[in-house]
Amino acid sequence: MSDTQRVGSVTLFPTDYPVSAGEMIGREDDVDRVAMALLGGANVVLAGPRRTGKTTVADAAIAICAREGAYVAAVDLFQASGAATLAHQLSLGLLANRPRLRRAIGDASRAGRSVLGALRTAATYRAREDLGQDIEITLELKLAERDPAGALLAALELPQRLADADDRRVVVFFDEFQDIAGKRFGDPDTLTRQIRSVLQRSARVSVLFAGSIEHLMRDLFAPTDRALSQFGGFHELAPITPEQ
Repeated sequence: MSDTQRVGSVTLFPTDYPVSAGEMIGREDDVDRVAMALLGGANVVLAGPRRTGKTTVADAAIAICAREGAYVAAVDLFQASGAATLAHQLSLGLLANRPRLRRAIGDASRAGRSVLGALRTAATYRAREDLGQDIEITLELKLAERDPAGALLAALELPQRLADADDRRVVVFFDEFQDIAGKRFGDPDTLTRQIRSVLQRSARVSVLFAGSIEHLMRDLFAPTDRALSQFGGFHELAPITPEQ
């Protein structure tokens, strides 16, 4: 009997979840091009069906940006129940770029304590001086839920404030961004206008938008009458060759 063991195709070629950069096949050029565009100040749109490697490429590109010294934050709209949750997750992800704040957030979360309370006592929490008092609404989910629109506005303004305060480029990754076109986060037209209004004035912030429903993504970014028209350049993933 042969000692050779069969390895399932799912193990060799995982498709149900993003893989690590080390497991990625044939996407190195895509990763480099997306990362360089983001570091150069451009916004990038990745659109295509699920299981084609978008999130894997995005994660790897974001990792390069972090290694190059940029602050990074990623949020998955599919996992966010509404505007308050989105604002909360985005703000915590952005603040976690400051190491001591990251530890304070982690300690509070593990102990089930108030993140806002923990950061109020953290020696490095300079929000009132350099990030604005309105950010506090995003740090407690219950506070954000009382004013979800205000919380989301504060979260969208935070990347540029953080960039200015710490002299860094900030790269934000919105995954499953087509969900913004639904009603879960508020009126889509109002929200997309707000996103453009805030982020186009955020000179040190680059955004990576990814979505698995391509026609919705193209509808959000392509038509001239849309708020996000041409706000990001579409990057088409290259095909993976048989050799790769």
